[in-house]
Amino acid sequence: MKGKMQKIGIAILLALITSISISQYASADLGDPFVVARSPSDGATDINITATLSVTVDEYLTGELVNVTFFDASDDSVIGTGVADTSLLGGDTVTVNWSGLSYNTTYRWYVTLDDGESNQTEPTWSFTTIDEGESPNQPPIANFTWTADELTVSFTDTSTDPDGTIVSWQWTFGDGASSNQQNPTHTYANNGTYYIYLVVIDNDGAKSDMAGCQIKISGAPAPPVASFTYSINGSTVTVNASASYDIDGEIVSYEWDWDSNGVYDDTYTIPTASHTYSAGTYIITLRVTDNDGYNDTTTSGSGGFIIKKHNNIWRLPFSWFAMFLMGFVGVIGFALGAFFMKPESIEHLGYAPAAGSILSTILIITTILLYHANVAWYWTALSVIGAFGIIFLTVKIVLASPKRKKIAKSIFKG
Repeated sequence: MKGKMQKIGIAILLALITSISISQYASADLGDPFVVARSPSDGATDINITATLSVTVDEYLTGELVNVTFFDASDDSVIGTGVADTSLLGGDTVTVNWSGLSYNTTYRWYVTLDDGESNQTEPTWSFTTIDEGESPNQPPIANFTWTADELTVSFTDTSTDPDGTIVSWQWTFGDGASSNQQNPTHTYANNGTYYIYLVVIDNDGAKSDMAGCQIKISGAPAPPVASFTYSINGSTVTVNASASYDIDGEIVSYEWDWDSNGVYDDTYTIPTASHTYSAGTYIITLRVTDNDGYNDTTTSGSGGFIIKKHNNIWRLPFSWFAMFLMGFVGVIGFALGAFFMKPESIEHLGYAPAAGSILSTILIITTILLYHANVAWYWTALSVIGAFGIIFLTVKIVLASPKRKKIAKSIFKG
């Protein structure tokens, strides 16, 4: 029982300590202003008898206006005042001049910060003025030049110091990288616009104002990207490379290797073209070239496309033979039409046999032409069906009765 009570007591004590700690943090004001930087630095020497005092003030969370008052620590007299806008990124700097100082004398100073909710006094700092007849140290002047080779930029320091030498360089390259070299070289990962800054420090510890410039890195020209589609109509393939592009220029030529044998057969300045093939399997290669001379290639696919070969059993092998066949059909057909146009035929059989002979002849010739023109198969089939349909009807009309058969025979003999 005694051990249990001890444990309970320890738990209560820990809870009390935790509560006190939380209340302390809750009452702390995280929005109080504070000094980020000051000039001259504490203990500085060789300060002119008209000293320039400055403090950079910031304030977390609230970002309010802060009244800054500069005091002479020897008698707490006011040197000067100013207002810092702590809503600015990195705080705001307030500067005053302290004139009428004596040579070779140490002075102490401090500031108070008042944001309307709190008024706090910063620590005391000191500096020593120059000896009489001695010139104050002049700060260096930062400057630089640069040259770019694609993504790599070389920086050359041209900073000067009127009364000494420069001993330190602080570079920032705008992409998160920095350097302390005098003449650094930096390679950027990507094209873009970057802001470069340089601050130098001389042998007396004086720091220059920041020198900066904006540079645009374009890097190596980007190559074009080749892309195309194709469609097949019979033995003719039409290609369209409008999907090809160049992000930093334009495509100036489209070269087509119609059978991917390594030899580009045709070159165009427009993205469309067409080519007629014989039967077989083919792969097309496209090469595009941009205005910077860079190129890219692509193909129609590893498997290729097939141009079908017609069966020679059904297709007439020679165009001259087709011409002969059309002539033969025409002579026979129109001769039959002439026979059926005789008066005795028209009198007994009517105009149907003559019209059927002529129409069937025209359709047969049309079928031959369509077949050799490689049009869609259904047009040829429709022409064949029409020709045989008319022939069937014509024969049926002529041979419909023994009397008509006899009349037809007499017409042919006559």
